[in-house]
Amino acid sequence: MADSTLSKLVGKRLSLAILISVIVHFVLLILLGLWTVYRYVQEGDPGMEVAMEQGEEMEAPQEIVEEVEVTEIQPEVEIDLDRLTVDPLHDVALPEIVAETQAVPTPPTPTVPTTVADRVAFTQATTRFTGGIFGSTEQVDGTLQGYLFDLKQDARGNSRRISNTIFEDHIASFIRDHDWDRSWLQKEFFQAPNSLNTSQIFFPTVRADAGPAYFGAGDIVDERQWIVHYEGRFQPQRSGNFRFVGYAGEVVIVRLNGEVVLDGSHPWLRTRSASPVYGEDQGQRSGRAMTEWQEGGEDDHGYDHKVFSGGRWGSHRFYYGDVMNFRQGQVMDLEILIGERGGGDFNAFLLIKEVGKEIEMDDDGRPIHDLFQTMPSDQHKSIEPYRSRQGPYFKVDGELFIPSESED
Repeated sequence: MADSTLSKLVGKRLSLAILISVIVHFVLLILLGLWTVYRYVQEGDPGMEVAMEQGEEMEAPQEIVEEVEVTEIQPEVEIDLDRLTVDPLHDVALPEIVAETQAVPTPPTPTVPTTVADRVAFTQATTRFTGGIFGSTEQVDGTLQGYLFDLKQDARGNSRRISNTIFEDHIASFIRDHDWDRSWLQKEFFQAPNSLNTSQIFFPTVRADAGPAYFGAGDIVDERQWIVHYEGRFQPQRSGNFRFVGYAGEVVIVRLNGEVVLDGSHPWLRTRSASPVYGEDQGQRSGRAMTEWQEGGEDDHGYDHKVFSGGRWGSHRFYYGDVMNFRQGQVMDLEILIGERGGGDFNAFLLIKEVGKEIEMDDDGRPIHDLFQTMPSDQHKSIEPYRSRQGPYFKVDGELFIPSESED
């Protein structure tokens, strides 16, 4: 037992001695290595210096290129869409951006004052418009373009059944059922070959066959049951409230920005051709107006404002349209429908007045209004002198125009 214990003790001491010896030698090796490195750095390699002095070239180290294969790893990401929320754009308060730009736009068509009290202006061309009483074949910006249709013929020129009542029904259908769609007229009725451009509607009493003749259809369309649809735009140069003033034997209806604002047709046609907004047919043959917007007001019905001074036309009165609010520079769509039902004589007038201004009267008790023109125009100078019983006085740019002083 004692021998065994002694043997174990001796073995442990030998193992410890060996371990200490190993550590001592390892430390000595490290110290020797550090001293060698220090000497090399301080004194340099003699062999290298000799080689440099003798001009021997040293071999350049060769570049080692290794091809490395790169594998693209697509990460696997799972998104829980049920938990993903995004704030809507309308919940984000965006700053107001105010930017000033200096661009050079294409110059618009200029506008200058022309008609109505205080020179209310409409769209202007480079020169004043001229043309015959029904207009000109020359297309001019600022005018209304008119197309004549014969309601007695179909689109191919074949005769069709017609009467005064059917004529009125066609007009009512054009206004009410087809919303002033000229393509319906072109599909259903014969169209005159010429279109005419006009700045005004002012026809003192003339022969009814003059209309078809001016539109190049005098040998195709007779004096009865024809209409003209005018369409275009105008631009007021001054703001204010105005009313169209009109009368026709037999049709004159005005639509502004999609709304009928005047029906100045002969009393026998008014309720058949007017817009659905119009009131009941009351006192139709008396010459009084029947529309809702013409009930009440000092000059609404025009009962004391006659068109003619005597003769068989003397009992007829002007009609005053709906109040229109003009804003300076606003482009407005305008359509006018005129027409003749029974032949013989034809007349039509479209004037304008400013609301609230006193109406001037001539010696025969007829109102003097400004001629409505869509642009600066001398077209009114093409109107041949007419007798006082055939039409009213009117003004253009403040200048009074009167009919011939000759008597009937």
